[in-house]
Amino acid sequence: MRFHRDYPFRAPCDSVYALLTDEDFQTERIEGTGIDPTASVTEGPDGDVVTITLHLSTAGAPGTMKAFVGDRITVTDERHWGAGESDGSRRGSLAVRVDGVPVSLDGTVALTPQGEGCVLTVDGDLRCSIPIVGRAVETQLAEGLEGEVDAEAAAVAARLGE
Repeated sequence: MRFHRDYPFRAPCDSVYALLTDEDFQTERIEGTGIDPTASVTEGPDGDVVTITLHLSTAGAPGTMKAFVGDRITVTDERHWGAGESDGSRRGSLAVRVDGVPVSLDGTVALTPQGEGCVLTVDGDLRCSIPIVGRAVETQLAEGLEGEVDAEAAAVAARLGE
């Protein structure tokens, strides 16, 4: 299942990137999401790695999904950002995993200048290899993932005063 989102910001790429890779911002942003959420940022010479881990209840999920994943899932979202370009743009990879479940999202993230601001693009392919119910699980997880990415973009916009 294809996943694609574009989020325009009035702020330049460097300002948006600074928030996306700020551990305190990410920790504050995910506070109250699931059980004991964690955020970490590892700085590197060629870019930074942002890791978000959420432990989420499956209450309210369809019975077919709960039969395979249980009462709680652990979702890890890891983004490897590359070095910035002279125009402030950045590109990176995205990997989302659900512990113990054959579900993954692999894709890319990008910050691209647009006018005075920039656009954050999240693009990937969500896959679930559970026989028979895989498509239903993909759909359910895609909704949750879309909500999480939308919430991150909204938090960035709010912090930037947009």
